Amino acid sequence: MAMRYQLASAMMAAPLLAAFTGATQPQAAAQAPQAPAVHTQSYGYSQALGWRQVMSVLGRRQLYISTSDQQRGLIQAELAIVAPPRSGTIRDWADCGAVGLTERPVSQLADLTFSIQPFGSGATISVAAQFSEVREGPDGAARTLHYTSKGVLEDDMLLRFSQTSPVLVAGAR
Repeated sequence: MAMRYQLASAMMAAPLLAAFTGATQPQAAAQAPQAPAVHTQSYGYSQALGWRQVMSVLGRRQLYISTSDQQRGLIQAELAIVAPPRSGTIRDWADCGAVGLTERPVSQLADLTFSIQPFGSGATISVAAQFSEVREGPDGAARTLHYTSKGVLEDDMLLRFSQTSPVLVAGAR
C-alpha cells in the first residue's frame, strides 16, 4: 500500500507542479506551493468504466475539465470561485489562515488531478488537489496565496465515485 501511495505521489506531483510554474506571477509575495498529497481508492469496475465514472461525477459537480488524456488515464479539472465570502469556500478544503480585516478575497481556485489506472480486475482512482486564492489589500494590490489541502475534497470525490453506479455504455466492460 505504501509503495502504491509513493508511486501515485510521484506520478501526479510533476504535472501539478508544472501547472503551477506556468501560472501568472502574483503582484505581491506568495507562499510557495507544496506538492499535494495523493488520495487513492480501488474500485471493482474497469479502467474504462472508472474513466466514465470520473467524467460523470465531474460534470455533476460542475468542474471545468482543463485537460484529459484517456490513454494515460489522467484528467485535470478546476473549480473557480469568484468573489467568495470572507469565510471562503476553499477554507473547508485547505489550511488558509485568517483573512486580515484590511484584505478581501477576490477569487479562489481548486486545481484537481485525477489518475484512473488498472489494478487487478478493477481500477484505482487517485486524486490530488492544490488550492490558491487571490486577496486584495487596502492599497488595491493583489497577492496570490497557495494553500495545503486538508484532504476533504479529495476524499469526498473518491466517496462519490463509489456511491454512484458506474456509467454503463453498450459494449463497455
